[in-house]
Amino acid sequence: MSVNHHYYSRFIGFITILSLVFSITTGCSTQKTLRKWQSKPDINGKVVAINNATLFYKIKGSGDKLVIIETGFGTLYSKWIPLQDSLAKYAKVLIYDRGDYGYSTTNNYPRTPDQISNELNELLIKEHLDANQIYLLGHSFGANQIIHDALKIKNVKGLLLLDPAPYDLKSFVTEIKHNPDLDGKTKKFAINTLSGKGGSSIQKAGTIGLIFWLYKMQGGNEKDSNYSVVLNTASKNYYKAMNSESENEVIDFTDKQKEQIANIPMVLITANWFEIAKTISKSYKLKQNSSELLMKLFNEEQKQYLNLSNQSIFKPATTSEHDIYRFEPQIVINSMLELMK
Repeated sequence: MSVNHHYYSRFIGFITILSLVFSITTGCSTQKTLRKWQSKPDINGKVVAINNATLFYKIKGSGDKLVIIETGFGTLYSKWIPLQDSLAKYAKVLIYDRGDYGYSTTNNYPRTPDQISNELNELLIKEHLDANQIYLLGHSFGANQIIHDALKIKNVKGLLLLDPAPYDLKSFVTEIKHNPDLDGKTKKFAINTLSGKGGSSIQKAGTIGLIFWLYKMQGGNEKDSNYSVVLNTASKNYYKAMNSESENEVIDFTDKQKEQIANIPMVLITANWFEIAKTISKSYKLKQNSSELLMKLFNEEQKQYLNLSNQSIFKPATTSEHDIYRFEPQIVINSMLELMK
């Protein structure tokens, strides 16, 4: 028995050392790849130094109208290139990486909505990217952010919100906790998802290079649109920015600011909540009726954004995918064209 225990202990020790060596080797290799990638920004874009930050942006198209895209939580500009190409037929379209995302850096913390808006506005002023008509398109976290951007940027004529985060996250989580018609398992799923539980494990796996290593093992390479996003999971500053954005996400405006927002036309597009309910019910083994109620409540929470504008329109998408701009781009394009009329 003691002999078996001895060999077992040696085996565990060997595995521990092997894991440590793998982590160090993979982590160092990934960090080297990340630094090399960051040192050579996309030649079709530009890195601009502003106050305590450098922002990377890419612009395409022409005309007197400018569309600015705010990406979702943790999403880089590269995921939006196909939509930029489509919209560039009708206007100038700017996509960029927020501070400490991708090629961009920042020392401006915490990452409050005002801080993010200030950096974007500084970029526009420094690069003379003014226009008589500016339209803001935001996805998920970015949908919340463009409302703040509209308070800083001049000549904003329209807002397009794609499947935004809950209007008031804290109050929505409280509502979920105390809803008697939702079963315990569905509540736990919703609260863990909304609070980002499990993020620390992903961050640890990312910073030691495990996520990028697994991605490459599956055939991922620089030509893949997901390459830059997966590579950035190795960046500690990337997580720092995301965590700070999440902690400081708010919808809180003065009466004067509400008056300003109320005069800007808005289109809200949300994913198909009924189809999402079926998907999560099957994937996470949740009760169908409880999943449907959860997603219906979530959709109603999203619709609260419509109350901010006196000229708001709601458009439900047919896709159940959160990335509507990728899976149903035409509804996004058509909605933007309607705003620009």
